Amino acid sequence: MNKHEDFRQNDPAFPKHLKNQRGQVSIMVALMTMVLVTFTALSVDIGHVMIVRNQLQNAADATALSGAAYLYPAVAGVPNWSQAQTQATSYLPKNSVEKVALSQGTVITGYWNMTSATLKSTNSTPGTGDVPAVKVTVSKSAGNNGGAVKLYFGSVFGYSTVNLSATAVAVVGSPSTVNAGDLFPIAMAQGTYNSYWDSTTNSPKINPLTGQPYIFNINSGPQGGWSTFLQQVNDSPSIINLLTNGNPTPLQIGQNVWLSTGVKADVYSHVAVNVNVIVAVVANSSPGTMQPIVAFAALHIILALGGSSKIVEVQFTNNLKIPDGIPGGPNYGVYTPPTLAK
Repeated sequence: MNKHEDFRQNDPAFPKHLKNQRGQVSIMVALMTMVLVTFTALSVDIGHVMIVRNQLQNAADATALSGAAYLYPAVAGVPNWSQAQTQATSYLPKNSVEKVALSQGTVITGYWNMTSATLKSTNSTPGTGDVPAVKVTVSKSAGNNGGAVKLYFGSVFGYSTVNLSATAVAVVGSPSTVNAGDLFPIAMAQGTYNSYWDSTTNSPKINPLTGQPYIFNINSGPQGGWSTFLQQVNDSPSIINLLTNGNPTPLQIGQNVWLSTGVKADVYSHVAVNVNVIVAVVANSSPGTMQPIVAFAALHIILALGGSSKIVEVQFTNNLKIPDGIPGGPNYGVYTPPTLAK
């Protein structure tokens, strides 16, 4: 302040409220500075905590996915629990949090219910919506993975550390939904599944004469037939296109698909043989009707005959990994890649 300003403020005629402004501004600046410093300190600690929290979650996600990838192929229809547990446990130390490799975590295997988001034991009987899973929990707290997360400025408010944890559940299982391009254009009847699939072991029934899964024919009859999925058409070009490209849209259990009334013999020459495919299983295979999907199954195509025969000769196969899809359907030999459920 210069001499003229001092003189004016000491002048009795100078307004009192103007004399007090300078002091009020000084107090406000001090208060705002304290607030700014406080928020800056909090933002630094909150930012650091969020980074560590994300690191923990990424570690839990990666470890759970790694373990779930080893649940299948199943052994006698039972997920390979021990292999998944071993894999997840060994994968955990490959993850780092705050530049320190993790050394502790909890790995649990069991059946994850997709509706209730609960984990059942490996010894339980899986019900509707139960899928094999690996659950991983990692934390930073006293005695775990280098201790609790240290705060830079939290001690000002009475907190020097904070405990953090993250949980992930990765699942595999038979698909309830398949994506476009996954399906071969045949719909198989539920009764065919009952005849040739052993639901107690989740594997094909074995022909005692050959020691191999039973062989059966699909020829637009009781065992199944051609399907154009959501299109109610019966022409050969449509079937041939689907043989090349698969279902044009995603399909899910409960959705209706069309059972064609039969196609010309030239379709059979376009069928690849000695390959594994995924087909829809429907309530029944009445030609010329829309039927609800009840599951998705894995078939091995042995041969295809046109002419007067018009059959596709197949047998069930097992442990066929679908390219993508959402788990939650019954086990008919197809399983999804591991995906995060939590």
